[in-house]
Amino acid sequence: MPSTLRKRDKYYHYDSNTRNDRIRLSLRTSNYKVALREKKRLDELYAKPGPWERPRYSAPVNKAIDSHLRWLDVTKSKEWANRQRQILEKFLHHNVKTYMHEITAADIEDYIILQLRLGLRPNTIKKELHVLKVLWDRALRDGWVDKDIVATIKAPRDTSPQKIRPFTKDTGGPEK
Repeated sequence: MPSTLRKRDKYYHYDSNTRNDRIRLSLRTSNYKVALREKKRLDELYAKPGPWERPRYSAPVNKAIDSHLRWLDVTKSKEWANRQRQILEKFLHHNVKTYMHEITAADIEDYIILQLRLGLRPNTIKKELHVLKVLWDRALRDGWVDKDIVATIKAPRDTSPQKIRPFTKDTGGPEK
């Protein structure tokens, strides 16, 4: 919605709905030309992204991953931390964004599609997605991002035919 300028009682009022935030201000002037000049200044001001659109502190992706891996080295086994390090380095190699808040769900979905094209099984990708989810939870807790985008992503499903298990009705084995 574009901004409007209306005269209410004595003064002109500025009314705007920018980025889903409603802004109503009294311009404290009864002169139309002054009010128009002030409206133009406010439109330019609210067109710029403000600090309310970014997290209070957005870490570079490298720093966030390093911090997360240091935490894993202390709290988890070395094998687990090394596996997560490999997965996160692979994601970092694919990702070209600098800050955590710049990464979108589409970036992570592109990464998943690339891994599928490289021949990884859906269960492996599901595990890698879990590693990213743990990283995003930490980034959310530390205030590096505002929302958990990994939670919105569906893991790929395995579409291969089911293996016939021994001792089922299909193979003639014992029934339960």
